[in-house]
This record gives sequence, C-alpha cells and structure tokens, in this order.
Amino acid sequence: CEWLMIDSTVVRAHQHSAGARAGQGAQAFGRSRGGFSGKIHLMVDALGYPMHFIITGGESADCTQAPALLKQCEQAVQAVIADKGYDSNTVREGVMQQANEAVIPSKSNRKETIPHDKLLYAARHLVENTIGKLKHNRRLATRYDKTVSSFAAFVNLAWIKMYLVN
Repeated sequence: CEWLMIDSTVVRAHQHSAGARAGQGAQAFGRSRGGFSGKIHLMVDALGYPMHFIITGGESADCTQAPALLKQCEQAVQAVIADKGYDSNTVREGVMQQANEAVIPSKSNRKETIPHDKLLYAARHLVENTIGKLKHNRRLATRYDKTVSSFAAFVNLAWIKMYLVN
C-alpha cells in the first residue's frame, strides 16, 4: 500500500434493469444524456489490485466520492494518484491528511497550477488496466441488475476472479 490510485468508470444500464421498488436514487441509477447509467468509483493499490469500490449514479462527480474511498484505507501511504477529475481543494486536503503526496494534475481552469510528479503519475495506468479487466465481464460492462446490492456482489465476484487468475 505505498500508493493508492483512484478512478471511476461509467456503466451503462440495460433498459430492463430499471424499475426496482426502492427507486432510481437508492439503486444507484442516474440519468444522463445517454440514458440510465451507474458509476463504479474504485481504489487500487500499487500493484493494481482492487481494494474498495463505491457504486453511485452516473451523474455523480468523481471528486465527491474520493473522501469516502480514502477513508477505507487505514494506513498511511506515500502517494495518492488520481486524474484531473479529482482536482479540488477538498480532495487535496483529504489526501494530505492521509498521504505524503497528492499526484493529481491541475485542471486547465485552475488559476494557479499545482505541480505533480509526472513519473509517478505514469503509474496511473494500473487503475485503468484494472477497469479494463473488470469490464471484460459482460455483466459489468452493461448493468443488468436491478438492485445495487446484486450489482455490487457481482463486482466482488469479478474482483475475486482477478485475484485468483493473477
């Protein structure tokens, strides 16, 4: 756990997956231009193995879920690596409480750019590779489950498969 990498991916929902009794918000569905979708926010370790995830509606911003993801890691880490979607002052402050360094590039609209370690940022491909491996499962690439609990269970099964194969 020397580095943590966080990212998210949008999962399109199949047309028959909507309609559970608790409602769209409770089942982590969001409405966007493309229709119903959900989002998997995930945190991986320095080797690219998944550690924790959160499922939200597809319209939720990445930076809103970063504090909840970072709370799941109890130990101090050297760096937290994330993309520009996590560039906010609150995320950076939360990272600095837990890690020595926040490796997050600045957005283009930030008045004062904050430098980041570009060599360490190059390791962020591990979280992208993990997302790609997860989406090899058809049931994760397109969400068929009505409830967030059954979808989360399948995400856990896919992660177990990743651990066993590697």
